[in-house]
Amino acid sequence: MRLGVMLQAGSTGAWRYSERLIESLLREKLVAGVSIFHTTHYLDDLARLAGRWPGAISLIPLEPPKKYTSVRRVRLLQKKAEKLLGLSLPEDRNRRAMDQCDVLFCPWPYYEPIPRISRPVVFIPHDFTYSRNFGTTLVGPTLDEFEWQRSLHETWFAAGTCIVSSTFVRSELRRLFGEQHNPAVIPLAGFSCLGRLADDVAAARVKELGLAGRYILCVNNLCAHKNLGQLMGGYSLVRERFPDVRLVLAGAFSDNVSGICDNPWGLALSRDVQHAHVLGMGLVSDENLAALMQCSEFLVNPSLSEANNGPGLDAWEQGVPVAMSSIPPFLEHIDFLGVRAELFHPRCLYQIRDALLNLLENPGLAQENARHSAEMMKKWTWTEIAQRYAQVFGAAAGKS
Repeated sequence: MRLGVMLQAGSTGAWRYSERLIESLLREKLVAGVSIFHTTHYLDDLARLAGRWPGAISLIPLEPPKKYTSVRRVRLLQKKAEKLLGLSLPEDRNRRAMDQCDVLFCPWPYYEPIPRISRPVVFIPHDFTYSRNFGTTLVGPTLDEFEWQRSLHETWFAAGTCIVSSTFVRSELRRLFGEQHNPAVIPLAGFSCLGRLADDVAAARVKELGLAGRYILCVNNLCAHKNLGQLMGGYSLVRERFPDVRLVLAGAFSDNVSGICDNPWGLALSRDVQHAHVLGMGLVSDENLAALMQCSEFLVNPSLSEANNGPGLDAWEQGVPVAMSSIPPFLEHIDFLGVRAELFHPRCLYQIRDALLNLLENPGLAQENARHSAEMMKKWTWTEIAQRYAQVFGAAAGKS
């Protein structure tokens, strides 16, 4: 089976789990080869991935839609000339290339219509955060966005086969689109393929990033559902006991948030990196992220809504302690994988404070929980995940 993968855009997490899945499918010989249809996102990462699998992975750039003039008469003449000359459109060429595969897999189809191809399409809707408001419409979902994205998703469910990574996402899907939907639930494992770095290598990388001393790490972007305001409120109370411990943020746009945490109600923004209590690093490389995680006191994820705890999966795999919000998809990791974490209600900054303090005040217990979690993570691997995905791909191909 030749698998096509459409990576037109997506979050950093979407790329990272796609990379792990593609490599696992090839390693286990579950697919004959992979054609990756891509835009300008992750070009360096894609080149490195294809370099590790010469001959097995083909990189096929997606052609952008043709742009016509805004002058109606001229536009009609352009299209008529194309038809007379038998010229094909970029969209047609993209479809023909995708039709060379047996199945097309779309791991992050946000904002994109489903490709109209003759081959079966399998997709991960990721999550449905666009259907919930998290307290603001300034940087969060709006009613118009919700209705537009839901309408777009309906076309995917009507024509494609769906996979989700948690029963929580399946319940959200049914809430929006009906109880008749029964997608395959395939939990994910750690996103990073690096494993645990040598301690001296990790320490050297962190030093190169300009970090010194103790810190808590949060790997999230600035979207409303990431709940960073409540985290910083809880962290400000932690500083009363541990003023030497900083909060480091890593993720898209997080370099826009740095400053002095002098009260629970709002961060005093400042570019003074040397004295900042909260330090935003922005997007960092996989190697630097692994080093940041490994050298941290622990990882914290305060999210209000996710498909799963991607940073937590990496931390558990590396043997790093985890504190996280007690939301359903995160609790599923504990139930399914058997990992351990310090839990808190994400809307209560006092519970966040207590969870962070418990890990800082009991480092022996934190490390024991991290060691236990690393052992438990070995029981659910990308080999099992790839096998389950291959079953879905095979079933979809058989139906077509």
